Amino acid sequence: MRKLWIMVLASLLWVSATAADYYTVAQVMEIYAGLGLGTGATSSGSYTVRGYVTRWYSGYPNYQNGDFYIDDTADGSTSLLECFRLTAGETADQRKLEVGEYVEVNGKLKNYNGRAEIVNGTFRVMPKTFTLTLIAGVGGSVNSSVNGEYESGTKVTITATPDADYSFLQWSDGNKEATRTLTITEDITLRAEFKADFLTIADLMTIYNSLGLSSGSVSADSYTARGYVTYWKNGYPQYQNGDFFVDDYADGSTSLLECFRLTAGDAADKRKLEVGEYVEINGQLQNYYGRAEMVNGTFRVLAAPQDPGSGDCYSAYEGMKGPQILEALYEQIKDPDTVTYYNLRADKTGVDYRANGTVWDIYTDCAFASNGYCYSVDVTEECECYNREHMVPQSWWGNDNSKRMRTDLHHVIPADAVTNNKRSNNPYGEVSGTPEWSNTAGSKVGSGTYSTTVFEPADEYKGDIARVYFYMLTCYKDQNFTQHWKGQKVFTYSNGTASLTSAAKSLFLKWHRNDPVSEKEIERNNGVERLQGNRNPYVDMPELVEYIWGSNAGKAYVCEVATAVDNTVEQETRAVKILENGVLLIVLPDGTRYTATGVRLR
Repeated sequence: MRKLWIMVLASLLWVSATAADYYTVAQVMEIYAGLGLGTGATSSGSYTVRGYVTRWYSGYPNYQNGDFYIDDTADGSTSLLECFRLTAGETADQRKLEVGEYVEVNGKLKNYNGRAEIVNGTFRVMPKTFTLTLIAGVGGSVNSSVNGEYESGTKVTITATPDADYSFLQWSDGNKEATRTLTITEDITLRAEFKADFLTIADLMTIYNSLGLSSGSVSADSYTARGYVTYWKNGYPQYQNGDFFVDDYADGSTSLLECFRLTAGDAADKRKLEVGEYVEINGQLQNYYGRAEMVNGTFRVLAAPQDPGSGDCYSAYEGMKGPQILEALYEQIKDPDTVTYYNLRADKTGVDYRANGTVWDIYTDCAFASNGYCYSVDVTEECECYNREHMVPQSWWGNDNSKRMRTDLHHVIPADAVTNNKRSNNPYGEVSGTPEWSNTAGSKVGSGTYSTTVFEPADEYKGDIARVYFYMLTCYKDQNFTQHWKGQKVFTYSNGTASLTSAAKSLFLKWHRNDPVSEKEIERNNGVERLQGNRNPYVDMPELVEYIWGSNAGKAYVCEVATAVDNTVEQETRAVKILENGVLLIVLPDGTRYTATGVRLR
């Protein structure tokens, strides 16, 4: 969670040419649009632009005097600007120009029959430049000062440095050299991974299970592990000598190990121990009536490890533009370790519960019991039971059960069976006029966006759905979601890459902006990560949506550090006790609540 800040940000629409010496193609196109030139009109001023040659208008290389296109990306995926009309005398090296060259062009902007051009200009070939981005995982740092743009062929030395109690494991490309030299010939994003030189609670439980201790038996050896205190077995804080649980996650979502039974001599600071503290425990493992414990042990409180990528801005993406950010996120979240189809039920995953323990369906106000799952869709009454809903319908990718998308929890949610049936495989949209059907929570079906039948959820969850679609487009950007005509209303698929239709992009950007990230999304993101190992980055970093698809597309990401003012509200760094309706509760820093006897309130 971030601190609550009041932001002080510069109100620049684009980077000026004076500051950068040149414009990107996207920036000069904004200028062109702002000028509002009539057909045949030419700007009074000249502009300097840099980009890659993508293709020749009149054929290549037969017509060297023809127009050519440039773009901000070398792959020629789009051609934003037909840059200027070459003539023989404009530059001596025009015949050396190749598709893919990086060029600087200078001239006036012209509206040529509705097409943006640069005329009366010159160009020069520039060295190709590529971006290097280093990211540090938990447990170490990288020499991120080398991040930036380099000419092709430049050699750069990169270094990963582990923190105390950690060792360097490998770079994200599999290379295991902590210090290495790269030759820059393409955009490179590398994350340094580090390994703890101590046992996690999961490691400790693996050891415990391998020992096969009989009830009451104690291991011959002692072990040291680290984790977060999640709750006290006999109540908190009344029984300081009682057992407490430790887990690898601070939110207390699971309790893998009841770690040891405190006695008065175990540690001098035991009465300072709080739920949420990060501790190192040491002792022998014991099978206590089938329960893993650590006995004859001690503990000490440590500072919790922090991911260098967290904070008030995202320095790992500093200087990246939309396509680079998208690729970096793809490499980070692709190939999740998804659960089985059977285990997609809410009572199996545990990530879709309200605080009162009922199943949370974002389409309805139904209060399902956790075991209220039904397989049949032959249900007539709303709130009778729930089943599994794929936010991106399976028919859109051809009902291929081998695809990871089928069991990706980020887009599979519990839904009222009747409402799920009414949604069918219709795209999300906004209903125009009188709906054909609606439920008590306000979800409705009718004609609307895309001029076809759409399903419109309540406003409260529209942002949630938009961010799921941005996730799917990132994690599965190589998948074809247009194998059903309804999917073609939302997605396109070309050259092995998925993207959104113009109408879908506008819709989801609107929903994303109007419905910011909620605590529900954050908690669900945490839960899904524990089950399948990846996160929805747009819940963590909602501003990146604008750099990839929105108002900042084409601009380099600027890591704006917020400015704190006197009324800054500091986040609690420890668990707090509250009295609610006469009941003592423990609340962790992330908002997770427990009763005094250690029962988690969902």
